[in-house]
Amino acid sequence: MSALRRLWRADDGAALVEYALIMPALLTMIFGLMQLGGMAWTQVALNYAVQEAARCAAVRTDLCGTSGAVQTFAASQALGLNIPASAFQAQLGTTCGTDVRANLAYSFIVSPFGKPTANLVAEVCHS
Repeated sequence: MSALRRLWRADDGAALVEYALIMPALLTMIFGLMQLGGMAWTQVALNYAVQEAARCAAVRTDLCGTSGAVQTFAASQALGLNIPASAFQAQLGTTCGTDVRANLAYSFIVSPFGKPTANLVAEVCHS
C-alpha cells in the first residue's frame, strides 16, 4: 500500500507531460503569427506596387504607356516578392485616370487545418 501512495504522490516527469500538452498549441500560435506577418507583408507589397504603377502610368507615359507595361512595372515594384505580372490589371484612360488592380491568392505554408488561402486585393486609381 505504501508503494501505491508513493506512486500517487510522485511528480517526477510532470513538467514533461505539461510541456507535451502545451507545445503543439504554442507552436501553432507562433507559426500562425508568422504566417499572418507574411500575409501582411504581401498585402503591403501589393498596395505599394499598384500605387507606384498607377503613378508611373499617370506621370511617366514613356515607361508605362500601355497596360502591359504598367503590369510589368507593378510586378517589379512588389518589395522583393515574386508576384507575377498577371496578378495585376491596368486600365488606362478611365474616368479617374489610370486604374490599377491586383488580385493575389496567398497560400498559408503551415496550418493545422490544411492549406487555406486568402485572397489579397489592392486597387488604386490615379489621375
